[in-house]
Amino acid sequence: MNILQTFLLLFWIAFNSIGQSQQRIDSIEMILYTEHDPTQKVKLTLSLFEELKSSNQERALYYAEQAYNLSLTNKYSEGELRSLNALGEIYSDKTEFKIAMDYVVQAKLIAEQLDDMKQLCVALYNMGRIYTSLGNYEKSSELYYEC
Repeated sequence: MNILQTFLLLFWIAFNSIGQSQQRIDSIEMILYTEHDPTQKVKLTLSLFEELKSSNQERALYYAEQAYNLSLTNKYSEGELRSLNALGEIYSDKTEFKIAMDYVVQAKLIAEQLDDMKQLCVALYNMGRIYTSLGNYEKSSELYYEC
């Protein structure tokens, strides 16, 4: 295979995956707007966050905030926990570490209350990422080890 064929193949693969991702986003949004169950709406909104977090931070942030508010309104603790971790992740990616840490500390506390080990590890991992970004490698190592 020559260089041009390789380039065209890679371009086609990249273009195809972008289109598929947009199709998933469109499908989830369509289901979200017709869904009436608040718990399912939170789950769908968090799915949109996951789909968008690496390609469109502002939209991902919007959906994480929507999931958080909907979880609070409906007293859905699991959704609140996952939303807090999502908010912490996105603010960390935006290098707004103080805000990110506030969210993940809240997530950690709720995860401990709910005895949700998976989300506790997500919170500890997010805290570790923040400390790594701030250059505190000792603290980040401690947090990674806790998982």
